[in-house]
Amino acid sequence: MNDSLLIYTIIVLLICLILSGIILVFLRKFSTNQKFLMKKIIFLINKNKLDAASKMLTKYIDDIPINFYYGQLIYILVEQNKNDQAIEKCEEALKLNPISSELYNNIAWCYFEVQRYNDAIFYADKAIELTPADPYPYVNKGNSLIEIYKYKEAIAVFNQALEYNENFPYAVSGLAISLYLNGDYVEAIPYLKKAFEFEKTNVGLLKYLADSYFVAKQYDNCIKSYEDLLKTDGEHPWVYCNLGDLYCYKCDFNKAMINFDKAISLDPNFAAPYYYKTRLLSLFREKDEALNCLQKVVEIDPDYKQIALNDPTLNNIKFYSKFRELVGLL
Repeated sequence: MNDSLLIYTIIVLLICLILSGIILVFLRKFSTNQKFLMKKIIFLINKNKLDAASKMLTKYIDDIPINFYYGQLIYILVEQNKNDQAIEKCEEALKLNPISSELYNNIAWCYFEVQRYNDAIFYADKAIELTPADPYPYVNKGNSLIEIYKYKEAIAVFNQALEYNENFPYAVSGLAISLYLNGDYVEAIPYLKKAFEFEKTNVGLLKYLADSYFVAKQYDNCIKSYEDLLKTDGEHPWVYCNLGDLYCYKCDFNKAMINFDKAISLDPNFAAPYYYKTRLLSLFREKDEALNCLQKVVEIDPDYKQIALNDPTLNNIKFYSKFRELVGLL
């Protein structure tokens, strides 16, 4: 009985050892599986574990596609601001044949980040040629066109990206910005609103939106955008200054003055709110206060002398000798 139990135990142990060996071989094979390795590297990059991802790329360079290796390594180096190394890898990668669309796109992004915008456009076009439906290279191309002031071309490129994915955030914001910079403020408004939904902390988009509302004479929307900007990015004197100017357009002069004073309290050396306050005081014939305010303006920024001289809203104080003295006529 004891011999039988011993034999049974030995057999069970042998089976367990064999199974363990099979599992170990399977796991080892699985751990070096190409797709598994690529997914793990992407996972590490998405988790911002860039050093770990870089080490994996180097360790398994022979087990993953060479295009994938260079594409992800270039991305990591750019993210780590190691631009010289990234450019070196771009030059190495460009010797490959063939080169994937994703690799071309990452090369384009690298050149964009080092401000070689024409190179970025060239390689983005290479990526687009291979995969026309991928919106990413259009974004790299469009952003590069913005940087070299080709706003109309950028608008066309971002529109192409949105044909393939109408909700692609980077293309939406790119189109919004290029429309704004091209002076198409009214057309920019819906895209700026949509872009801000994707990027709630992007104060630049909110400022562009406020500016566009102002040009469109949508003053209530403009005021709301500036108020949202104050909530999002803290207190800025220029925001209060612009709010004061907006309330002047709405003929709410009390709120205008409150905002000008708030801007001055935040930055006593900011000339613009003093100047706007001077205009308001002049309109209400508060001569002494207006002239004192104008004196402060020209002390901070003498360039306002010529502006004041040509400003019809200051007509009520222009005939006083102090005004002529302040603007350099005496």
